[in-house]
Parts: sequence; structure tokens; C-alpha cells
Amino acid sequence: MGKSIVIHGYYGADNTGDEAILSAIVDSLHAEAQKRKMDIDITVLSKDPKKTEKQHSVVSEFTGRMFSGMDRVIQTIKNGELFISGGGGLLQDNHPRVVPYWLSRVLLAKLFKKPVVFYAQGVGPIYRPLSKILIRNIVRRVDVLTVRDEESQQVLIDLGITEEQIRVTADPAFALENNKEDSKKLLTNVLNKEFNKDQKWLGVSLRPWNDNHFINEIAVYLDEMTKKGYKILFIPMQYKPDIEVSELVRYNMKYSENTDIFTHKGTPKELLGIFSEMDINLCMRLHGAIFSMKSGVPTIGLSYQPKVASTFKRMQQENKLVDFDEITSEKLIDLSDKINEEYDDIVGKLLANSKHLADQTKFTVQLTLDCLY
Repeated sequence: MGKSIVIHGYYGADNTGDEAILSAIVDSLHAEAQKRKMDIDITVLSKDPKKTEKQHSVVSEFTGRMFSGMDRVIQTIKNGELFISGGGGLLQDNHPRVVPYWLSRVLLAKLFKKPVVFYAQGVGPIYRPLSKILIRNIVRRVDVLTVRDEESQQVLIDLGITEEQIRVTADPAFALENNKEDSKKLLTNVLNKEFNKDQKWLGVSLRPWNDNHFINEIAVYLDEMTKKGYKILFIPMQYKPDIEVSELVRYNMKYSENTDIFTHKGTPKELLGIFSEMDINLCMRLHGAIFSMKSGVPTIGLSYQPKVASTFKRMQQENKLVDFDEITSEKLIDLSDKINEEYDDIVGKLLANSKHLADQTKFTVQLTLDCLY
């Protein structure tokens, strides 16, 4: 029997970004443990344990709801030797129960005197008084506290966590690898036609948000890009809602015959490969943007939440961002033209910065396994 690690995050919910995080964490833990000649056993608390076990080759238990289904959760945490919370943007006030839910499992682990690691989390926005109290009093007790960007670090500092306790590393997905040859074959199979790399491709990763006011502006932009010779590929990261918003954009386009939707429910590594085959990507989804920039593909970001802006800042691509409330087809066309003028320089900068952030992910896994000695 190896040392038992329990991981809790937004897993088993058909969100490719979070599954990418889990895939990278599991791979990194096993690789580092092998270097140390350490045996580890990983159990993941998931919304869909069967799916998580199949996709990630781990043991999985149902994550439970706020206070239901807790017997197995309690037993799993109690039997573990290390508890990992994360990664991803777990602590944010998009619902009154969100922060209490995630921190309840952290509190359980501390009550059982287990070492707790915050694994490259994104934090914020936080504005509810209860959330602030819980974070101040629970998060400061964790054993290893890593966040994925400086903005998350500042949120915690503002809530009373000392700067010395917080280590800024990087989103685990920067450590993910893909196979480009497999990507070409997969694209050919899904599109039912030979994937032509001589053709210019624009990847699009959207999600529903608020009143979807951006639909028409995106449609006009994509029509203009088809006139410039691009084929458009919509790449859903959370299958059903992302396909729905992609279809809305297509419906509003004049030249929708020049578009396709990648309808295959791909694994994170497969989707990483798909983004890498594009010439430019337009990304609202954070991990769509990470997959794209990590692959050295120039990327336009639609900043609907601070986490998107934070990631573009770390990649030194702030000038490729459009604020969500200021999306216009003109801005997007202008950015695309500038990208084509500086294409090779952008690719070089993206590859260098993504390598740096991939190296940063190693610190997270090293600090994590240090807790087991």
C-alpha cells in the first residue's frame, strides 16, 4: 500500500478545464513520486466517481453535497494521509454556499490532523462577510498554500493571510502534454474530412455568460475572418452549454458554412492538441486560452472574469485581451490583424512563457509530496 492522497476539486462535472487540472495533478504526483521512489495511492472526490475512475485511473468517491452523502467523504478524508484542495478557482463568491462547501472539506481534514495542501488555486472575487471570515480562519491553517497567480495571492493577503505563507506557482494545466499526430487524426475523424493544415484555422472557445450580448459581435467578427480566408472551428470545453452558445453564434453568421463544431467529447489532452492545430484562437474559457497559449498559438482573450486577465498577464499577453463588456467586432478584427503582423514574435514569447509556467508547476508538486515525510 502506498501513501494515501485525497484530492477534492470540481471534478466529474464535464468541464474540460477542471479535468485538465486533475489530469495534470495526477500525472505530476506520480512522476514526482517515482523520482522519490515513493508509492502513492490517489483517491479523488468527484461528482461522478465512475467517470473520474475511468478517465484518470484513480479511485474515486462521491464528493457529497453540502451536508448530504457525508459518511463516505468523512471516511475517505479520515483514511487519507494527505488532503489536496484544488486546483482551479474554487474560492469565489458566485453563490453563498460555494466557499463554505469547499472549506468544509478542508476543515474536516484539519480536524483529523491531516496535512492540507491548497494546490495552485485561483481565489476571488470574495465579497461576502461569511466567506471572508471562513477564509481568514481556515485557509491560514493549511500546511502548503499555493495559488496560480499574483491576483489570488493579493486576495488572500487582503483577507489576513500572511504573504510569507503563500507561494505563487502556476495553473497545473501548463504541465499537460499532447500528441500532435493524434490531434490531426482526431480532427479528420470528427470533421469527416481531411484536416487541411494549409488552410488557415481560427479556433473559438465560448461559454454562456449573463445575457449573451456578445453573440452578434462575435458573429460579425467571424464572418469577417472567413472573408480573410479562415475556417472557423468552435471548440466546446463544457460540452452542452458551450455547443449551445456556439450554435447561437453560427445562427447569427452570414457565412456559417465556413464553420464546424468539434462535437467529440474529448479528453483534456485531446483538446489541448486541437487548440494547438489552430492558427489563432479566440478564447473566453480560461483553459481554452491556456491550451492555446501553451501550444504557442496566438490567442485573443475575452475577459469575463479576473482569472482570464490574470492568466494573460502572466503570459505577457495583456494587449490581446478584450474586456467582456467592451466586445466589438472592430476590436477583435483589429487584434487579429495585429497578431498577423507580429505572428512569429508572439509565438516565441508564448512558448518561452509557457515553459516558465510549466516549470513553476513542479514546485507545487514538490511542496505537496514534502508533506508526506
